[in-house]
Parts: sequence; structure tokens; C-alpha cells
Amino acid sequence: MTLIVPVVVTFLIYALWLIVLRHRFKPWKVLAINFLLSYGLVIAQAAFFEHYYQVQWDRYDTNGNGLFESYEQTEGFAEAMERVVQDTGRTFAPIFGFIISGFFTFILSLLLPFSNWLFKKFGKFNEST
Repeated sequence: MTLIVPVVVTFLIYALWLIVLRHRFKPWKVLAINFLLSYGLVIAQAAFFEHYYQVQWDRYDTNGNGLFESYEQTEGFAEAMERVVQDTGRTFAPIFGFIISGFFTFILSLLLPFSNWLFKKFGKFNEST
């Protein structure tokens, strides 16, 4: 699911740049916005799931002491504990997010000059059709 965020952000920024921002922003600003927004959303998504899984796990602490007694350890508790303890994706989200956001920013850096070339070669979009 983490991979979806940079893909969607890159596509939306590219579409917005093509339609509205092509004459207002230099390509390097668009690339910087894309990288920062993609990376920030990947980190926010990891933080959200970290909090969500922790809340799900804390629901099984019925006496609220922060320790799980034997009567609190049910099958649902085991599943919630597995999600909290064994998920390394949230741990490596800063590294993974940096790499993935950089990759999609690189793809966008290839699309922007190509789009400029197409606009110079064929002119503006035909607005009558």
C-alpha cells in the first residue's frame, strides 16, 4: 500500500503541471514538490498505521496497567500483537520512502522535458475537440 502513495502523487502533480502550472513553475520546483509530498505522505502513512495498530493492541489491556495479564491474552490479542511487533515496514518507512519517492521523482524528471518537447513540437492542446 505504501507504493500507491508516490504513484498517485506523481501522477496528480504531473497532470496538474500539464494543465495549469506549466508556465508558472520551473521543472525543478515541480520535482522538489513531488519528492517532498510523496516522502511526507509515505511517512505519514507509516505513522498512521503505527498508531492504528498500537490502539488496536491497547484495546486488549482491559485493566489499563500497560501489561498484558494471562486472562487478557486472547486470540485477537495475539493477532494484534503480531501486527505491532512483526511489521518492519513501518520501521523502514523513512528509508523505503526516500528510495521510492526518489524513483518516482526521477520518472517525473523524464516526463517533464518530454512534455515540453511535445508542446514545442505540436503546440497547445486542441481546445475545440
